[in-house]
Amino acid sequence: MEYEDHSSTGTSSSTLRRRILMQGRPWQLISIAVSSTILLSCFSSYLFYGELHYEFPISGTAISLLISYVMLVSFISYRDALQKEIDERIKAQQKLAQQAELLNQMNADKDRFFSIISHDLRSPLAVILGVSNILENEALDSTPGEVLNYASRIAKGAQNLNNLLENLLQWSRLQSGTIQYQPQSIDLSATIDERIDLLMPQADDKNIQITSRYNHLKSEAHADPDMIGSLLHNLLSNAIKFSKEENSITIATHLQDQRIHISVSDTGIGLSHEAQYKLFDLDTQHTQGTDGESGSGLGLILCQQFAQHHGSDITVSSAVDQGSTFTFSIPVSEPTD
Repeated sequence: MEYEDHSSTGTSSSTLRRRILMQGRPWQLISIAVSSTILLSCFSSYLFYGELHYEFPISGTAISLLISYVMLVSFISYRDALQKEIDERIKAQQKLAQQAELLNQMNADKDRFFSIISHDLRSPLAVILGVSNILENEALDSTPGEVLNYASRIAKGAQNLNNLLENLLQWSRLQSGTIQYQPQSIDLSATIDERIDLLMPQADDKNIQITSRYNHLKSEAHADPDMIGSLLHNLLSNAIKFSKEENSITIATHLQDQRIHISVSDTGIGLSHEAQYKLFDLDTQHTQGTDGESGSGLGLILCQQFAQHHGSDITVSSAVDQGSTFTFSIPVSEPTD
């Protein structure tokens, strides 16, 4: 459903001026017209008296000045009132246009949200239910290795489902404004190591090696720990998702201009230029990982928003079959006196 914009934002101020002139304040126009007429009459009388060599009455001059003053005040008052009304109407039109745009965006987000719930949530659930049914019916006739394989597939499905639910929760909290940016001094190296440890089982399943190179001179970062943790988790999870067996992932940091730059690089399948352009678009349908991992694309959108809270954007460098590198930066902790 699209919300139409009837605010005529393209209406120029001159067009508005003409409309308002036709609509409003006739008493001001009459006042100006009457004052102009009387002033012209007085001026004509002055010329007439001058030609006859008669002295023009002082009272007539006073009246003429008074009429001129009234006409000037009326004109200024009318001009100011006209400009005020034009400004108010333009502001009202702009506000209506912004509201229409916001409603359309909210409507699109709602459609995408329901699409994620109906499709992306169903995929990992289908894996869990399907494998569980097989395990229930064939457990007694299966070898220990087969049972272990079933259990592994269930665990992967549950992990994918958990990641998706976590991203959905954070995304909804961002939309409602309930996530607050609360920066503090953090040990960035420890934060990265913690996320690597959490995701190492997924990397081990694909024989992917994760290495880290810290070159930020042991400087502490000034960042929101929850946002940075989620950001790193999503970037690492994506790198694992789109890497093949025995690929590698590297997390590197370096200090530049009082900011710590963090990059997550992989040697996976990479991205085309078109895919990079649409990477942070909520409407984009995202592909599965190299091992069939599902995803909604919300993770990268969250990453971008979290990075922007820290005064940065996520940049992407990638090529098909050559891997990808995602980079962002966070400020260094302010020195304490």
